[in-house]
Amino acid sequence: MKQVLARFPLIKQYAGDKRNFVKKAVNWALRQIGKRNSHLRALALACAYEIQAVDSKTALWVARDALKELQAKEIKDEPALYSRERIAFNQHEKSKKKTHCRRSM
Repeated sequence: MKQVLARFPLIKQYAGDKRNFVKKAVNWALRQIGKRNSHLRALALACAYEIQAVDSKTALWVARDALKELQAKEIKDEPALYSRERIAFNQHEKSKKKTHCRRSM
């Protein structure tokens, strides 16, 4: 947990960097940290709001993109663990097992 918390200052520092891969990496890091659990999600959202206040187009892009995903996604430790996609995947796996070919003797 301490290692993850140590990344927030770096994320804030490089959020305004105009280099494409740096911008994408900062955004990816912020989104992935926010997906781990509800506590880190709250911290990632707070970080994104702070980045949004920076006067930079790049920082604004990073913040908006992260906020869009963090506000829409379900988090692992929240009750909605079994989302529609997971249920559909399980049903698909069951149907594959039922349609398996058998040899006639």
